[in-house]
Amino acid sequence: MSSVAMNCIAKTVGASSTDNFPQESINNTLEPRDRIAGRYSYWSSTGQTNPNVPETLTYELVSQICVITEINIQPFQAYFHMGSPIYSAKSVRFKMGHLKASLDAVDDEIYSWTYISPEFPMSQVFNFYVI
Repeated sequence: MSSVAMNCIAKTVGASSTDNFPQESINNTLEPRDRIAGRYSYWSSTGQTNPNVPETLTYELVSQICVITEINIQPFQAYFHMGSPIYSAKSVRFKMGHLKASLDAVDDEIYSWTYISPEFPMSQVFNFYVI
């Protein structure tokens, strides 16, 4: 991902869960490289037994108006686990909006969503998804 593509994101706001903080934090999603200083760079949720429970990543954009032409997602392949499994979401959905009030929280109810995408299925394939 080029730096031009990253210019739309001002900062990370929060994740619904993180497995091993800070090693697997949402901040890793802003890094285009798979590894930094010999360590894998990825975000990992704590996981759910119910695949219908949503996980969320929330970002603040640099401006009130941003043109988003594509979103790239790369599932994580855990080479350090037996069989090198690929961990990806069952599906993804994107929401664009703004805060209803000026609060520092990640709760879905404090946002006014102006766009909600359809749900896009994800395969267990180590590949970039351009959505």
